Amino acid sequence: MNHIIQYFYLDYHNNRYGVNEKRFDKRNEYYFRCIVNFYYSCIENFKNDDYKLYFICNDTENIEFIPNFSFKEFLLKNNITIINKKPKYVPKEQIWAGSMYLFDAIEAVLEVYKDNINFEDNFMFFDNDVLFNSPLNEIKILYDKWDIMVYDISHVYIKDNKWVVNFNNIDKKYLDDNNFKPYGGEFLAIKGSYIKNFFDEFLKVYPQDGLITEEHYISYLISYRLSNCKIKLINNYLKRIWTSYKYSNLEDSDYNLNILHLPSEKEYGLYFLNKYLIKSRKYDKNKVLRYVGLKERYLHLKIIILLKKIIKHAKTLLYK
Repeated sequence: MNHIIQYFYLDYHNNRYGVNEKRFDKRNEYYFRCIVNFYYSCIENFKNDDYKLYFICNDTENIEFIPNFSFKEFLLKNNITIINKKPKYVPKEQIWAGSMYLFDAIEAVLEVYKDNINFEDNFMFFDNDVLFNSPLNEIKILYDKWDIMVYDISHVYIKDNKWVVNFNNIDKKYLDDNNFKPYGGEFLAIKGSYIKNFFDEFLKVYPQDGLITEEHYISYLISYRLSNCKIKLINNYLKRIWTSYKYSNLEDSDYNLNILHLPSEKEYGLYFLNKYLIKSRKYDKNKVLRYVGLKERYLHLKIIILLKKIIKHAKTLLYK
């Protein structure tokens, strides 16, 4: 079975990284709309697959951020298992703090299943701004032999064996070591037979000087601690796609990818996609791709997004 896990850390310390919004409720509305989109993409695409959906949060009593829509009712109606998990590994008052909640989510799974984990099961953890674009059974790599599956992001950070981009403020000593390689945090899959081993290795090194985010720890573990495990890369099936005016790595064939990570669409395409999905309750793949910019956007949506960006930029100037 494939266990598909969304996790979210409700940050009460005004950490605004990811969405530049001062208001707590509005900031979380953007994220929760993304989470609903993710589940819609699973429910639509996985009709013939063996899977189970989860939502893990540090405060499941306070998750109603989308106006005129009950998030908890949506979860219950779609048989999405809700798990409340207090954070142990999230540092307070630190940029990217919430990303470390991934390890609380892994621990939550271990606490739920204890000694009853099926060794052949896949436990797959996802960022909120991700969409499935095809059925699980089309991701052939899922049925290979591996212990963990990750997204290699070396192509972004390393050129000609030299680091060219800052890796989330990681300590420079890791960048000076050629054995250290960067991996993304938007996707992590662990076999049931290996999930306890993976978490035990994390506990052995946490906290580690100079490591801040979940990506740092994943990269550290793979680079230095997990030499005997079988690692598979998801890169042929998933891509971190940037679609902003400042930077775009969108390619014509990206709409055929199995898994889409869309970090620059949280406040734009994914936001308006969620409004459409909630109203229509129809998941039309072609419309989804047009909403998030992987195919030609609707003209009215282009205008709305442009106006929203202009207003956002104006507010930023006023706050300075």
